[in-house]
Amino acid sequence: MSTYLVAFVVCDYKRISKVTKKKVSLSVYAPQVMISQADFALTTAADIMDYYEDFFGVPYPLPKQDLIAIPDFAAGAMENWGLITYRETSIMYDEEETSASGHQWVAIVVAHELAHQWFGNLVTMKWWNDLWLNEGFASFLEYLGVDHVKPSWKMMDQFILDKMQSALSLDALASSHPISVEVHDPMEIEAIFDTISYNKVGSTILYMLERFLQEDVLRNGLNEYLNAHKYGNAETKDLWNVFSKHANQSVEVKFEVAENVDWIKANVNQSGFYRVMYDEETWTSIILALQQNYSVFSPADRASLLDDAFTLCRAGLLSATIPLEMSLYLLQERDYVPWATALEHLQSWSKLMSESLPYKLFQDYMRHILDRVTQSVGWDDTGPHLTKYKPTSVAKLNNALVVLSSTAEDGEIEASVEVYNVMFGGGNKELSFEMSSSQFGIKYGGVKEWNYCWSKYNSTVVPSERKLLLKALGVASDPWILQRGTWKLKEQTGDAWLRKKFGKIDRNGRGCARRPTEAETSNDDDAYVYIMYLLTTLDRNLVKPQDVKVVLAMVAANPEGQLMAWRHLKAHWHYMQSVFGNGTFTMGGLISAVTSHFSTDYDYHEVTASLRLRLRLSYFHQGKDNIKQSAGPERRLCRSSSNSQSQ
Repeated sequence: MSTYLVAFVVCDYKRISKVTKKKVSLSVYAPQVMISQADFALTTAADIMDYYEDFFGVPYPLPKQDLIAIPDFAAGAMENWGLITYRETSIMYDEEETSASGHQWVAIVVAHELAHQWFGNLVTMKWWNDLWLNEGFASFLEYLGVDHVKPSWKMMDQFILDKMQSALSLDALASSHPISVEVHDPMEIEAIFDTISYNKVGSTILYMLERFLQEDVLRNGLNEYLNAHKYGNAETKDLWNVFSKHANQSVEVKFEVAENVDWIKANVNQSGFYRVMYDEETWTSIILALQQNYSVFSPADRASLLDDAFTLCRAGLLSATIPLEMSLYLLQERDYVPWATALEHLQSWSKLMSESLPYKLFQDYMRHILDRVTQSVGWDDTGPHLTKYKPTSVAKLNNALVVLSSTAEDGEIEASVEVYNVMFGGGNKELSFEMSSSQFGIKYGGVKEWNYCWSKYNSTVVPSERKLLLKALGVASDPWILQRGTWKLKEQTGDAWLRKKFGKIDRNGRGCARRPTEAETSNDDDAYVYIMYLLTTLDRNLVKPQDVKVVLAMVAANPEGQLMAWRHLKAHWHYMQSVFGNGTFTMGGLISAVTSHFSTDYDYHEVTASLRLRLRLSYFHQGKDNIKQSAGPERRLCRSSSNSQSQ
């Protein structure tokens, strides 16, 4: 047993338990106020453990498996052998309060950590350069596991969106790295725990192998690999050897194309880790087929066509006319995966064009394609999982349009504020907070609405709802509200308390610019203290360290706060470093969060100059590469899309 897998927990938690079909004792531990939210994790874990044992043909080797919720945990979870630790948001599920995305997240993380009990625990990589043998397998198997217990969720379609597309995007950066990464110093270990290791070199390569070799060859190979190296170590070559042995064949590919064929869709269901560049005539034929009858392509194929077209355009290999004309078919689209793919790229274009002349044309175009699907899906949070998942995606699409816009239609504001007010008044429980508050209620509300959200954040015992509320607090359009958090203090008052807590306060973003008026407070008996929303990240009693990135990312994504988030990280660098360490996964994530919306040459040089001497992380280089990659397309895209949309 590897020493990094040893864990002990001393707590006064409650537990619920069951025995799997394979006779393994399974328990979930949580605080008493949350133990009622543990049923889904327990049931899912039991079903997935039985599935994994059958899939691998190798029994789980321990007599028990415990899962425990940790109140403040930097990682999403940790696969300690027989005692898996989770963030509360990754294991707690409340049927009445948790959103569809939160529901799915619990299932994914539970499945991921259980996969590690075989890949990582039973068989451990020989050295950290083969980290993908741990994380790659777990990131692939989590989707197989959830797909088995929840087939209606169409997890393998979502795999294309969550794993394949993100890995392809990062692999296009100069800071990408191969499957095996040289690790010469212990300080380098944590830096390789990145999306490339989880997605590219692991899950997407295994997905491609599974589609090519077929499932029975994959399973037989994994069975031999696990049995040959159990309670020991393995290298990448050991895996390739067993796959080669069980494949034991060469494949010659030939095909003929009939003369009357107008187009061919390559990389069917995006099963291969590559992009496809068609000639202009084929692109035109594919676009025509999508607009006439998009169902001739699977949802995964529609998503891959959108992803390839938008990405190749950004790389300067394709005219903006192609992705813009292709995206018109979205007027008919109702599936989640293609829409979520489109969202990612439309947000990126909005960021790149936000300071350019064609931006207003692009806003009008976004409204055009979003209006119909918004009306079709509606706001109700009812029905099967994917039925609820779709409006969540569309809500995010609409939110992207409005948050990135300087204005919004009066009807949109009125409708969304009405939805928020239903929640504010404790009304219709069928409305998801994820779809209402984070949409427009906070953005177009005032101090009262913001206070309500902050109050809910501090009082809820549902971890997933707490995270959504924290995100919602960051979308305010009023800079004064955006900069300040609020809570009730009975005995302490404003500036004196702030000076004691945070040091010098001035009017340049470090403290209270003014006192709230009586109209802005709801109780004259309480003293309200307004501090910077960002400053809550410096007090773990207000925002847990595990959630600091959420605050920074939300402020950075808000046009009113992009520079504030970056300046906050620079100003409090030493504090963040003392909490998270210099070479950590988390520190790199903070850098990515505050720079993800930068897109100009000036931004690139600013970030490079500021952080070059502070740390050396793969995330630092990825952040620089992302900005540099955006700076060129910003100019090219504005020229191209201006011509396309004016035609």
